[in-house]
Amino acid sequence: MPLASSLLFSFVAIATALAAHLADYSDTHLFNSAWSGHAKYHAAHTMALSALLGALTLFFSWRPGGDALTNLLAAAGFAGVYWVTQAGAIHYPNTLYFDPEFDLPKNYILGLPAQAMFQIVFLSLTGIGVILGLRTILATGVRTA
Repeated sequence: MPLASSLLFSFVAIATALAAHLADYSDTHLFNSAWSGHAKYHAAHTMALSALLGALTLFFSWRPGGDALTNLLAAAGFAGVYWVTQAGAIHYPNTLYFDPEFDLPKNYILGLPAQAMFQIVFLSLTGIGVILGLRTILATGVRTA
């Protein structure tokens, strides 16, 4: 896998794990007195999932040996899963980007909810990493790392 792909995937991996914890380990989620224990359980699940996906992304981004295409696709898949599922979450019944008391202008970037902007940015970076990796694999014909 080219260095550029590994670096892009690594950035997404670390940002995913950190962003989930920064957003959810807060008064708006885990320490929100209006949330039930079960809702907090799901917030904790999201944080744990982000950390695991980040670790798997890092592993496949820097994995020595193995099939380069498999490493590339695994790293990209693990990097993208969190953001794809977050993008789909808003389509479930009764979901909101923000609880009403936290729906403030500061939580929007260029008119989009911050979560939607993060989804666009991190999925785009993951896509660029895939394109760069595929170009290298196809150009060199080398499949083993």
